[in-house]
Amino acid sequence: MSKEDVLKSVAALEFNHFLKYYENADDLNIRNDLRERRPENFNRDMGARRERGTFNARDNGYTRLFINLGTKDGFYKASFLQYILDESDLKKEVLGKIDLREMNAWVEIDKSAAAKMIKSIDGSKFNGRLVRMNEADGGFRRPADESGRKRIPLREKRY
Repeated sequence: MSKEDVLKSVAALEFNHFLKYYENADDLNIRNDLRERRPENFNRDMGARRERGTFNARDNGYTRLFINLGTKDGFYKASFLQYILDESDLKKEVLGKIDLREMNAWVEIDKSAAAKMIKSIDGSKFNGRLVRMNEADGGFRRPADESGRKRIPLREKRY
């Protein structure tokens, strides 16, 4: 048996394997307009999880949070997701879109769980650095802000 015959038989075996595997599968060339039949909240990545809209959408059930950690701190999306879930003791179902940048990140989270995540992460330390988390639109005040302390500007404007 020549080298070419061996390659042909291996290719034939693999082809037969795929043919048997996809034997009863639906025809991909037929468009069934499945998008119209899917429920409105269906998301291919998240299964039954709610549709996550864009970051700029308002009143979609999610709040956008800012955190001062990013890829420069050694995070990838998976490790960042694990970190915020471990620190906040929340389930991943309450999370929406995560926008991880070099120096910071934005996280969409269910409005009902936003305060718990902020309270558990804001003020903690990561690799010796103070972690800051707050609502991106400034809606949630940190406990220090509620105590009546006012921020002192670093430098007043001088004319």
